[in-house]
Amino acid sequence: MANEEQLIILKQGTVSWNKWRNTNPDVKIDISGADLRGTDLSGIDLTDAYLSYADFTGANLSEAMLRGAYLATAKLERADFKSANLTSTNFWFAQLKKADLKNADLTNAKLSWANLKGADLKGATLSGAVIDSNTKLRGAKSITRGVNGIYSHGTKTAALMNMAPEGDSMQGSSVEAVLDNLKHARRLHSISLLFAGITLLSFVLHRDTITVPFNILKDPIDAVTFAGLSIIISATLMMFTSIFFGSALDGTKYLTSRDSAMKVGQFPWILSKYEKGIAPKIISILLRIILCFHPFIFIIVLSLQSTVADFERTPILLYLLFVSVPMLLVTCFWLFRLSLGFLRPIVFDVVEEAKRQSGDEKIASTIKEQTGKIDELLKFLQEREGGQRGDR
Repeated sequence: MANEEQLIILKQGTVSWNKWRNTNPDVKIDISGADLRGTDLSGIDLTDAYLSYADFTGANLSEAMLRGAYLATAKLERADFKSANLTSTNFWFAQLKKADLKNADLTNAKLSWANLKGADLKGATLSGAVIDSNTKLRGAKSITRGVNGIYSHGTKTAALMNMAPEGDSMQGSSVEAVLDNLKHARRLHSISLLFAGITLLSFVLHRDTITVPFNILKDPIDAVTFAGLSIIISATLMMFTSIFFGSALDGTKYLTSRDSAMKVGQFPWILSKYEKGIAPKIISILLRIILCFHPFIFIIVLSLQSTVADFERTPILLYLLFVSVPMLLVTCFWLFRLSLGFLRPIVFDVVEEAKRQSGDEKIASTIKEQTGKIDELLKFLQEREGGQRGDR
């Protein structure tokens, strides 16, 4: 509950409050649960204040100092935070719907589970801020939503996903693991595409028998049996493709650096490719539909060429089809949904990346300098040893 004495002073306005805070800098501020709807608190100093469950709906908090404040579960809809200092502020489960966060400093802010629907983040600084998959961002303005976070073009900063893994999860930031998963998924998907292509070609050319790829069977088999077997094989392949692809998408959420973003973003596969612009996105979605739902070729060909009587000699194949067809349909939709996740960019913080590179350059310069000194010392020792031998 809010401290009544502090609440009374707060309601007297910014000037009175800031004056009281200056004379009582060590007093812990507790305004939790207070009703401050529509209140003008511009320029207020609420550093490290406990404001949980407080209602600031429509309040004016422009240029306010809220560094380190605890605003978890607070109601902040339509609140004005223009140019406010919100560094290290805790917004867990906070309602920031349609809040004005223009030019606000959200460095190291905690935005997990926060509702930012329709919020305006133009010019907001997001370096070190943390979001998660439960942060609501629909309709948020002036940001780009990525696979692993959100990016502000105005400040070239990013709030990245809170993906700190559990100690026993065997997950973490590894671009190599992401690329390996994508390679496995692409390889399995390519095999399924090969079977679909053979099935379609044999149907167009009216072939009665087909040779099974990879010498799985030595003798050719009839086209109907091949289509049936292809459904079973493709269902299995597509299931594992989706598993590997899903692991790659989850792993991408851990990535934070420009180098990692470039490596995954340039991976040569349409299903994991990000396209910028409306026309390229539409084309990419159409290609994704074709690639994800290609196994429908097996079902169409089988329905046009076969009857139940064709499976009388191999009833086990018919039973497997009853199981495989639903599984195939589910995995096709599953893979397509996963592929849409990569229609968003992999973002990184340009400002932090520049700092990191600057730090790396300093380290490299120091190492180079020290290496030069060691070379000079070795040269001196060699010359000294040569001189001593000459004296002898």
